[in-house]
Amino acid sequence: MTEAVHAEGAAIIAQVNHFGLNGSSDAVDDLRVLGGSSAVTSPANGELPKVMEREDIAEIVDSWGRTAENMREAGFDGVEVHMGHSYLLHQFLSPIWNKRSDECGGSFENRLRLAREVVAAVRRRVGLDYVVGIRVALSDYMDGGLQVEEVARAAAVLEDSGPIDFVNVTAGGYHNLYWAPAPSDIPDGWLIDMVSTVKSAVAAVPVFAVGGIKDAGSAEGIIASGKADMVAMTRAQIADPEFATKAMQGREDEIYHCIRCNQACIGRLFKVTPAGCTINPWLDARASSGR
Repeated sequence: MTEAVHAEGAAIIAQVNHFGLNGSSDAVDDLRVLGGSSAVTSPANGELPKVMEREDIAEIVDSWGRTAENMREAGFDGVEVHMGHSYLLHQFLSPIWNKRSDECGGSFENRLRLAREVVAAVRRRVGLDYVVGIRVALSDYMDGGLQVEEVARAAAVLEDSGPIDFVNVTAGGYHNLYWAPAPSDIPDGWLIDMVSTVKSAVAAVPVFAVGGIKDAGSAEGIIASGKADMVAMTRAQIADPEFATKAMQGREDEIYHCIRCNQACIGRLFKVTPAGCTINPWLDARASSGR
């Protein structure tokens, strides 16, 4: 896959993640003990996890580093450490999930400890000449949960101690996952002010904006405003895989725009079937046929 991407002149970064308590102990390909930051029932599967002990945490840190090294050997141009969407590192950072009373719970510094150890382990294994970024949830959108100011602080700490090369963002988690791929009733670009808060907190690393941004003009305006350094557009490029090419060639009026309906992309994803798109008939036909 990496060779195919490089042959087209593009770069590819692997997102490295651990689902924590929002995984499953009876996945079809890997039976395992379900572990998490605390004894909090998963809203995804209703399971109550084993509380990770220090030995479990050490194994996770080492595995994250080894996985990043494998990604480099496989030809990926970088790795992104996922800290959002109620996955493991988010579970340790957020008070909603983290009820611990040891060195990994309580204070901000303790809740960030695992993320710092993971990023440091990844950096040790891949070296300083390799791209390492993070993806953070800007807000839990729940009382008592993470707020953007604390997330911005975490990004600044990881920039200083990691080091990291970029910050990518998202929002929400398994309690309210609709915030992650926000549907069409949420305004386009709805996360930009919070993205700007993170941008102001870090010293030099680029910050990527997301949040229902689906046209080239809006993306250009965000970058020109200085609120972000790059714009990530996932569903927009599912709707039209030629989006970037058309924009670069001044053919914006030929772009098929995402309508953020979430019916075939997100809807099918959560049924564990191939993603499709109501705007992209070719992709939708392939998804429907299982190819």
